[in-house]
Amino acid sequence: MKRDGNEGGDTVAPVRVWQIAATAVCGHALTLSISILVARRLGIEQFEAYAVSASAFLLMVSVAPLGLDKYSVRILPALIERRDFSRAHGFIRFGIRAILGSAIVIAAGGGIAVWLGDRFDSSVTAALIASCLALPAGALAHFCMEVTTALGHERPATVVFRLFVPIITLAAFVLMILMWGKVAGAAATAAWGVGWVCAVAILAMEVRRSAPAQLWTRTPQAEPGGWVSDAFPFLAYRGVLALLSQSSILMLSIMDPSPKAVGAYAVAVAVTAPVVALLTATNRAYGRRLSISLERRDYNAIYEVRRARLRWAIPAIAGMLIISLAFPRQLTGLFGLQHSHDAVASLRILALAGAFTIIFSLAPTYIKFTGARRLMLVAGAGAVLCQSALLTALVPLWGATGAAVAHGSAMVAMYGVFALIAWRDLLRRRVMPRQRN
Repeated sequence: MKRDGNEGGDTVAPVRVWQIAATAVCGHALTLSISILVARRLGIEQFEAYAVSASAFLLMVSVAPLGLDKYSVRILPALIERRDFSRAHGFIRFGIRAILGSAIVIAAGGGIAVWLGDRFDSSVTAALIASCLALPAGALAHFCMEVTTALGHERPATVVFRLFVPIITLAAFVLMILMWGKVAGAAATAAWGVGWVCAVAILAMEVRRSAPAQLWTRTPQAEPGGWVSDAFPFLAYRGVLALLSQSSILMLSIMDPSPKAVGAYAVAVAVTAPVVALLTATNRAYGRRLSISLERRDYNAIYEVRRARLRWAIPAIAGMLIISLAFPRQLTGLFGLQHSHDAVASLRILALAGAFTIIFSLAPTYIKFTGARRLMLVAGAGAVLCQSALLTALVPLWGATGAAVAHGSAMVAMYGVFALIAWRDLLRRRVMPRQRN
């Protein structure tokens, strides 16, 4: 296995992380352009349909991979480190089959529920069905991206996921407008489906190219029961995070029927999304290094991972906060909502909460890689219940601003607890070898 860095093993150089971060931000700029185009070209009602379907898709795509996508970053580097290529081959093959089956079941169930439920208007219903159709490709793309990352090719995975997919989506959506003139929010959702289908093909080839040659020549050995069990904390965490992130828009669309309220909150989410892009893109690089450090029981290296991450993250967070807090009306004005108090207030609240979560975002990754998972699930479940109660109480009073307060409060509380759990567990592991000596 090819190693980068010093003799201590795999490392993630700051230049590489900055490249990944820059790619993620550029990709978000493209995603933001799609949202602006939808809001400006189609109007606030169709933007609501697009925003609701996007939230539903993100919720479904968080659950459909069964946690196997995120778990791959933990297990594959360890298996390859031990040169256990048979199990590595078996895991990739099992992951593809299990995720495809899960995605088809969830997509079919979701589509039928939306079609028969009659809870949304026709434009939102059409967009939701389009998101269900795109789910299998999206779920497989997420798995292939994480596998590529686990194999040590973080940059190409990020380029395809963060740049290629939105470029194809934007091109497909613009082509729809040129061909048909007037389109609905469902067209933008369908354009994302085109992007995911293309991403699956490219990432599958990247997985084939990135893996050690011995992996494909060995007979695959599968341990489906053990893998599904070990991946459950990853599934539970992704599900909790998706509920926290997407339920605000979904509940807002149900509790406040005004498209302006949903649009204001969706704009704030879109503008603050660089935080999420930086968090997920760079954590993949550090997650692989963390997995190898745990495999070697090199706990000093784990502290260095945290320090290396904060060295670039803190300046990035400071820049994001300055822009979001100083120029909120200019940012929301890109969507035509510069005069919306809800959009401006929501943007400021979500920016502050996002800054806090990105500082401690490596903590849940560490917890999932170790044995303190039960506490993580309890904290996540508590955050979901807390946010649900706050949404019920605050949305009728303050609309989109209330939804932002509910989401921000739950996220800050949850990540604070995660940081405490991870710090205590790492301190215990570091002290135990000394006690034995």
